[in-house]
Amino acid sequence: SIEMVALRQTTSGKAHGTTRQLSEHVSILRSCAVHKESGESSTGSTPSAAAFHPLLKKIDEETVTLTREANEELFSTAADFVAKSQGQYKQDSTTDQGGGVPTCLVMAGVNLQDHHATMGELARFIKGKVPCRLASLHSVGSPSSKASLSSALGSIFHQFLSSSSSESGPAPPLAGRPSLEAMKQWYQSEFGTLPTAPALVVIIRDLEGCGMDVLSDLINVLHQERASLPVSLVVAVSSSRHSLPSLLPHAAASRLQVECRLQLPTSVTLLSRLVRRLVL
Repeated sequence: SIEMVALRQTTSGKAHGTTRQLSEHVSILRSCAVHKESGESSTGSTPSAAAFHPLLKKIDEETVTLTREANEELFSTAADFVAKSQGQYKQDSTTDQGGGVPTCLVMAGVNLQDHHATMGELARFIKGKVPCRLASLHSVGSPSSKASLSSALGSIFHQFLSSSSSESGPAPPLAGRPSLEAMKQWYQSEFGTLPTAPALVVIIRDLEGCGMDVLSDLINVLHQERASLPVSLVVAVSSSRHSLPSLLPHAAASRLQVECRLQLPTSVTLLSRLVRRLVL
């Protein structure tokens, strides 16, 4: 049948994906459903197409539900990583924290259309589960962004302040140009006397799209200031587990302490679950 041909077409690809890709698969069925029978007027629709719309709605709803269920466990692992990293940090600038910058790798297929939406959902999930100040960066230092280490640190600091202001009123104005020293002073003045301090999280949404020189400098700075700025990294990479050491200079890669690796589900996996839930 037309419907089964469409389903077989959706399983032919091997790319990673989430909601948007499955929605594109659904559109194949939708185009089949509105196919005009010979002799039918251009403004009408077949009875079979009208009967097919409830199924399409159900597929759309189940696609969103399945994606949320598949991601929730992985997102929970990322949130646990952030909480654990902050729990291991001793808020004492005189104490050598040792080790590298705690890092969580997310193998997500960064070339997908819905990649940034997925990373946005991950950021919101972490903020909802763990007390933290979170900053999200895209294509750090890429040629198109004309970014530098100073602008990257400024963006991180601004987002930390904005994250804090959502709970305690408007963000205070920055005095002069944002800098690493200003960020350290802010963190110590805000949380230095508290028994527990919120985690600091920086999400790199697209490692492959970053300028490696600027990103390497950022990693080096965060590693150097680990004793006073307990930042954890969540880095989205391609599906290859070896992409991190192959992309970053050895000196920068060695300053990252990769504590967890998360593989987002492929579209083929999600589609198989969808078929089992709806048909079997």
